[in-house]
Amino acid sequence: MNEQLSEFENISKTNSKNAKDGWVKRRKNRDLKRPQSDGNATASKPQSETHAIREDKSRIDKSKVDGEYTPAPSKIDLTPEKINKLMDNFISEVKNGEHNQAIETWYMSLKVKKGSLQTLLEEFRGQLITDNKLHKNTLELRKHYKNWLNTLDKAGKLNQYRTVKTI
Repeated sequence: MNEQLSEFENISKTNSKNAKDGWVKRRKNRDLKRPQSDGNATASKPQSETHAIREDKSRIDKSKVDGEYTPAPSKIDLTPEKINKLMDNFISEVKNGEHNQAIETWYMSLKVKKGSLQTLLEEFRGQLITDNKLHKNTLELRKHYKNWLNTLDKAGKLNQYRTVKTI
């Protein structure tokens, strides 16, 4: 019994030593890969400063004009034109029948009159321009439009477009 206990203690000490040696080795390798690290777990800059640049804040161009910083040329000026162009592309795709199945499903699920989605699409266009929201493509625009319609439906704002009056 004592022999087993001493053997267990020897194995435990060997395992502890091996674990410590492995930890030291991994620590040295990590320090070699990142020599600028001082071993502390604190970041030099908070993540919010380096990665999360808010869209509504304009970036400043570092070039000086007349001794003052001037804002960089803004892409916001072009966004309404791009939103209108994408919206027009979506409308032409609808006229060509590319979104027929989705639109018919919307008419049935929302229970709105035929043609009312076109009126609502113009309201949606205004909302996109107000929010300065530009989609990557017409599919993303269509998904957002459907979500917007569902939001209006839940708020009871589609009642004027209903085929059957709901109480």
